[in-house]
Amino acid sequence: MAIASLPVWVSQDDFNGKSFDVPQRLMTDQGRLEINSAYQQTLERLGLASFAAFEALPGTTVRRIDSRATSRVELESLVIYLKRHGRPHWRERITPWIRLGKRLFGAEPEWNAIWQFQRLGIPTVEPVAFGRRTGATFVATRELVARCDLKQWVRDCLDRRHPGGAWQWADFLQAAGHAQRLATMVATMHRGGFHHQDLYLNHVLWVGDLEDGRPDLRLIDLGRVSRLGLLRRRWIWKDLAQLAYSAAGVPRSVQLRFLRAYLGRRLNPSDRRWLAWITWKADRIDQHTRKHRL
Repeated sequence: MAIASLPVWVSQDDFNGKSFDVPQRLMTDQGRLEINSAYQQTLERLGLASFAAFEALPGTTVRRIDSRATSRVELESLVIYLKRHGRPHWRERITPWIRLGKRLFGAEPEWNAIWQFQRLGIPTVEPVAFGRRTGATFVATRELVARCDLKQWVRDCLDRRHPGGAWQWADFLQAAGHAQRLATMVATMHRGGFHHQDLYLNHVLWVGDLEDGRPDLRLIDLGRVSRLGLLRRRWIWKDLAQLAYSAAGVPRSVQLRFLRAYLGRRLNPSDRRWLAWITWKADRIDQHTRKHRL
């Protein structure tokens, strides 16, 4: 996909990306359940036609943070991840105000973001169902079997470096491919009017390779994805700073390749200001991470 030569703070009106056909969103259970039409017959056969049916599913809890719990559920012919949200903790309500962010509660923002990404052609997880009732929401997505996330892959590459610190040539070539592919995805997201807010390499899964040899990458954990509005430059730059922080150790030439692909042009002197901000913000993230041992 070609990337137009536009500044990183381009407005949504300037986006000319391709719209991709996606399944329909069907409402049922008196508005309490919304499902992906591609899974309608499967869910009906499994008796999953209501909020209560999903809520009663047993599974293995793989993650729990505050009012959110994620479970892996094995069905007859389908494995899903069920992310349940209860009433938000007071910390979740206050933090967005402190950080000048948007208040995103429950599973609905992630559900909507997945569909928006699919329409823009940004590879992500496959939506199955979304449910809502007073004080509780959930989002169900199909299990995505991946080789690894890019953060783990970078760590493995660093462990395989030559004694002098140079990367293995095969790893370097693969990193260049990842950078090109990821730049296209991030540019499409920003020019489509969205920012991620958690754009670290551990939220990019490497599923495998496509038939044309490109890496099949997927952006995940879309719970904080939001539309760009006021302070749009700040949010775009913050996404890029998060990537820069998590790409520590990646060869500088590969990082520059990412930026050129993201912009659709070579860097020029006018880019120094926002590049300096990204570097500063990445350092701040690193300091915060070390201080709190995250």
